[in-house]
Amino acid sequence: RHAARIALEAQPVAEWQARALQEQDVATSLTALLALVRVGGAEVRDATLDALARFPRARLPGDAALGKLRVIEVALARHGPPAPERRQALLAELRPLFPASSDALNRELAQVLIALEAPDLVAPIMALARQATTLEQQTAYLFPLRLVRTGWSLADRVAWFSWFNPAAAVSGGLARATTYDPVFTQWFTDVGSRAREGASYPGFMRAMRKAGLAQLSDAEKLQLTAVLAPPQAAAPTAPAGPAPTFVKDWKISDFGADLEKAREKTNLRRGREAFSSS
Repeated sequence: RHAARIALEAQPVAEWQARALQEQDVATSLTALLALVRVGGAEVRDATLDALARFPRARLPGDAALGKLRVIEVALARHGPPAPERRQALLAELRPLFPASSDALNRELAQVLIALEAPDLVAPIMALARQATTLEQQTAYLFPLRLVRTGWSLADRVAWFSWFNPAAAVSGGLARATTYDPVFTQWFTDVGSRAREGASYPGFMRAMRKAGLAQLSDAEKLQLTAVLAPPQAAAPTAPAGPAPTFVKDWKISDFGADLEKAREKTNLRRGREAFSSS
């Protein structure tokens, strides 16, 4: 279906728009409608949302339900929010479904419902974040909340901001998960390394926290003074084992040709341990 959508997007929209809006097969329709909101103009948003109404969520299997949410997400992200009556129709269909029994559905529903400005979303999304067992799950639930200005309890605000500062002990704080999705972990295992965040992850976290700060009033910032202290980096832990002992005041000249041999086979784990213990 991905290849079919890419091929469709390469064709002039006017040649297939009408058929995409009238298609009755669920899988074919969702693929075509996703293509339409990706390459069509703003005028296709409302027609696409009307076409999606042919497929009520209650009659869709899991993959198709995710596909429908994806079309709605792209329609809103690229073409803006719908008129009030269409917004209310979407909320009437989607809000009763949240939270769902599937983590994948919950992630997408949270984003769509926030974009539609559904009320009373913070508490159930924060509940899912507290139940999350991996860093990916926590991030997926906490990330869309960065743009929500209202509906917060003080406890949920404290939990949200404390997550960015795992080194600080905050009463009522949300501990950051230390485990990753097994598929993510396996990527590193396959190349003999340990799972870890990428180099851009800290910057992503700073931008996310900054967006959350922008939603606070001056009064809320005063309430949250303790938890809004700048995040502290966790102190590195020394590796287990005996402390290193002095052997020799080594000079580069002591190694000679051995430096070239060192390039042939390295042990990253021992290198990290030596660096941490020095």
